[in-house]
Amino acid sequence: MDAGALPPVKSDFMNNPPKTNTIGQKLAPVIIRFSWLILLISAALSYLAFTEIKSLKVSTSLDALMPEGVPSVENLHRVLEKTGSFASIMIVAQSPDAEAGLKFIQDLRERITKQYDWIAAANYSEDISLFERHKLLYVETADLIDLQQKIKDRVAFEKQKLISDLDGIPVNIRLRSEPYFAAPPPVGLNDLVEKYEDGAGKGGTERLFQSDDGEVTILVVWPKSASADLNGSRRMIRDMEAAIAAQNPAGYHPDLKVSTGGRIKNRVIQFDAVISDVRISGIISGLLIALLLMAAFRNPLGVIYILLPLVAGIVWTFGVTAIVIGGLNLITVFLALILFGLGVDFGIHNMARYLEVRRMGGTIEEAVATIIDKTGRASLIAAITTAAGFYSLMLTDFRASSEFGFIAGTGLVLTFIAMYTAFPAFLSLMDRLRLVTWDKGRMAAEVRRGAFPYRKPVLILSGVLLAVAAFFATRVEYENNFARLQAEKTPEDREVSRLISRVFSGGTDRAVLFVETLEEVRAIEDYINGYILADTETPTIRKIESFYRYVPREAVQEERLAIIRDIHDMLAETDFNPAEDEAPENWRDYLDIGAVNLDDLPDGLQRVYTASDGARGYLIYIFNSVSMNRAHLARQFSDDVRGIHVAGRTYYPATEAFIFVDMLALMKKDAFFAVGLIGVITTALIFLFFRNIRMTLIVLSPAAAGLLLTFGVMGLIDLRLSIMNMVILPSLVGIGVDNGIHIVHRYLENRQDGILAAMQTTGKAAILTTLTTMLGFSGLIAADMRGLHSLGLLAVIGFTCCLIATFTLLPAFLGTPRIPKSKDQPD
Repeated sequence: MDAGALPPVKSDFMNNPPKTNTIGQKLAPVIIRFSWLILLISAALSYLAFTEIKSLKVSTSLDALMPEGVPSVENLHRVLEKTGSFASIMIVAQSPDAEAGLKFIQDLRERITKQYDWIAAANYSEDISLFERHKLLYVETADLIDLQQKIKDRVAFEKQKLISDLDGIPVNIRLRSEPYFAAPPPVGLNDLVEKYEDGAGKGGTERLFQSDDGEVTILVVWPKSASADLNGSRRMIRDMEAAIAAQNPAGYHPDLKVSTGGRIKNRVIQFDAVISDVRISGIISGLLIALLLMAAFRNPLGVIYILLPLVAGIVWTFGVTAIVIGGLNLITVFLALILFGLGVDFGIHNMARYLEVRRMGGTIEEAVATIIDKTGRASLIAAITTAAGFYSLMLTDFRASSEFGFIAGTGLVLTFIAMYTAFPAFLSLMDRLRLVTWDKGRMAAEVRRGAFPYRKPVLILSGVLLAVAAFFATRVEYENNFARLQAEKTPEDREVSRLISRVFSGGTDRAVLFVETLEEVRAIEDYINGYILADTETPTIRKIESFYRYVPREAVQEERLAIIRDIHDMLAETDFNPAEDEAPENWRDYLDIGAVNLDDLPDGLQRVYTASDGARGYLIYIFNSVSMNRAHLARQFSDDVRGIHVAGRTYYPATEAFIFVDMLALMKKDAFFAVGLIGVITTALIFLFFRNIRMTLIVLSPAAAGLLLTFGVMGLIDLRLSIMNMVILPSLVGIGVDNGIHIVHRYLENRQDGILAAMQTTGKAAILTTLTTMLGFSGLIAADMRGLHSLGLLAVIGFTCCLIATFTLLPAFLGTPRIPKSKDQPD
């Protein structure tokens, strides 16, 4: 026999019969008698909650994670309100026959504009006739002056040549009192026009959204609004795909391929990746958990007894969420998995204790009373401490954390209620129907008594491991590259992006600013252009654009038009034809022009630079020269343009990248506050229940040590903390505290049996609860979305560390008779 071990006992239930007149003994007969009624009420509540869940919306937009009042969010909403949307769907036609691809796009445009009322505009080209005729108006003033001088010299030469022809004296012979006239250089109007083709269009009256070789043609579809509601985005994509199929691309050319892309499509891709990953991992994890529970309880029906009440509690939770919050975001969408992992703990502990009592000869009523009085007390402590920790997150500024705290805290409360109402009612009913079985041969005589024999070696080794973990934990970093959290595009989607870049090569990264007056547009343009010239050390701004790109300012137009009119008048005085001297045949059209106004611009450009639906205002675009996926570069760009102070006012450009920057800042600020708050609340509540400082610290030790080990492993393998995987951290605290409370509570029930008895009974249930929770997340490791992959990996690492800490530190701390008795524990 091991040193310190005591002779085995037959049963702690038989040796320590329950006290009389306990809460469990009072509630047990009521629950058993009205089990059908309790189950019917639970089913009715589940039905009502499910009807509310149907209205629950899911948003993958970053602004859904942020609190109200953040300038980056407010200005983005303001821009969307004024413009309707600056996100589009691009329909990409690829064909070796350029005419076939263009014809398909033209016919498709006619179909969809008639069929779908959500379309604001659909374009496969832009009207550039205005720019073609006004090409000289877009030439820089200095170049126009140079042109003016060349034409002046040429006109003078032509006049002198005419005089020479009349006098019979060659023009290149210098007379004694006359200036020398050499033939001036060519006017070079063609070269000048080509120099500014990018600004004024490449000839003709229409520019197709087509690659240079004609292989790729794109139809850009602008919706009337781009709501964060994914259902609307999915419907738009489905409509476009249905229209493409109905148009029958093969009827235009056998090799014509048509696909969809653009920002709205990318948003749907990310959402579908999340849903697909969660669904697949849920199926895999569910099967593994079911097999684990069946193996543990040796009864296939035992899985149903645990899962049905748990599902009811989760359904109630999301019903309340639909009423109170109305939707889920990128963070809270995973709460079903988290609540499943935390809620199943109640069911496993209850099931294990119920079967233990029945195996020892206890009645159904005694078994129900025991899980309420014994397991229920420990579960209540765990539920209150963990729920309070979650609810404390509602005090943070980060909206995602606040909503996460409310839903998780409410979910724990409701699953606890379900597990101590519907579960005992369901289990007792099935037991009376003889559908609950247990292995009568597995008697409690197998449980050994005594102290933990390896206390000192375990404590020494644990201290060393925790010191090493603390060293590596300092290397943990935040994930600052948002692209690393997203799903990788499929080869097909990457090919679509490549084809789009062949037509639109300028990129779409930019910040957008809405202003109400032309004076503001001019002032902000001047400020940013000056800033670009001055910022030579860390330049982040590539350029600024407004409608002034196509409508030069009034003073500039007047100056250029005066030069153009002068050229026109000079040419009218001579027979010189610039078309004979490297100039276009339609050169006269370039000179007979007037001023260009905003209303002269094509509708497509007016949509880009002005407010929609008749609202007054103008849009300014500030293009970045650095990547917006890297938070530190996005922060630099944000610092350069976040607050533009002009004429006594401050302007806040909008882009989702700025929201990501603000979100990281809020997350980092709230992280320390939230961890400290959860720690204080959890510690205070555990101390309130156990009323002993040393016992409180022992209960907390698995969670604290498990977290430290987790961060140590993260630092060792360079697993970064992100907005997606950090949601697992409260669950790690919850499982660690839950295990500590249940094992310590069981130990204090029968201290004379020692810690080994508690570890072999409640400890086995703790293993099962931790493994089921871990399996609930393990399926995410195979997720395509990299943020979900890191969530699954961190969950497996964290729960493993908490389990190791539970089965090393608790036996070591409790494996000594010096542990004092809690004031409210039984003798």
